[in-house]
Amino acid sequence: MLTAGKSFVIGHTKETAGVFNKVPVIIFDDFTTDSKYVDFPFKVKSSAMKILHVKNGVNIRYVYYFMSITRLVGKTHKRYWISEYSKLDIPLPPYNEQCRIADAIERINNRIDDIAEAL
Repeated sequence: MLTAGKSFVIGHTKETAGVFNKVPVIIFDDFTTDSKYVDFPFKVKSSAMKILHVKNGVNIRYVYYFMSITRLVGKTHKRYWISEYSKLDIPLPPYNEQCRIADAIERINNRIDDIAEAL
């Protein structure tokens, strides 16, 4: 069971009904604007979660990384998807370049994780 918030995995279930299988997706928390890339089946346990797909020819990891650095959080408790995020224009280079950018970000993140573990 997932939430797009800080906790991400909030539990496990043996239920088979209502499991979301059309992955990969980005899950987006409408109140906190946290987002997560998900590439495994999951069960939704948050009414504030948006499940986002991308169009053909768009690299979902590229969009996820773009969203992860785009924070539009204000001081109000409102739903941000409709009012803010759904209106964002995401610059889309050619597909191969999207893949190259996403791969480079993942390599850097993995290296940072390795360094943090070594400390």
